[in-house]
Amino acid sequence: MEPRIISKPAFTVVGLLQDDQKDDASIDELWLRLGSRFHEIEGVNPDVGFGVHFSKDDGNQFLIGFSVQQNGPIPKGMTAIHFEAKEYAVFTHQGTLDRIDDTLSMFYCDWLPTSGYQQEGTYYFEVYDDRFVPNSPDSVIAIYVPLKQTAGFGISEIATSQRGRQ
Repeated sequence: MEPRIISKPAFTVVGLLQDDQKDDASIDELWLRLGSRFHEIEGVNPDVGFGVHFSKDDGNQFLIGFSVQQNGPIPKGMTAIHFEAKEYAVFTHQGTLDRIDDTLSMFYCDWLPTSGYQQEGTYYFEVYDDRFVPNSPDSVIAIYVPLKQTAGFGISEIATSQRGRQ
């Protein structure tokens, strides 16, 4: 797996926040609740959903939502989270959601430790667009992890080591 490294402009996601991911059934219920209320979100882009995973000292949180094109009032019971412009590793998960942990493990255990990057922040997010088909082995989800370059692993380090080989 070789993710793409991209610069993503700032954006805001509005949706429903849940403490501690209980199980897939509760997440499915959250999506159903949001689906019946997304029309309440001003400037919503209903074609692309977000699943944002936050790690906190006192547990995890999961926000399901949609991006908005402008800041408007936040509907009652919903949460808005603004993400600053950042660099992200973007990789894809193909298959059913019950196998997404395998994809995350490959990223965090195999690619990230040798990449010259480290995760910036305590979150990552999944993007559900028209390639996502629930319960299908052909379903595709894009996963974005915010990155920063590891200290001492920049361009000058690479150039120095290449000069030493001559």
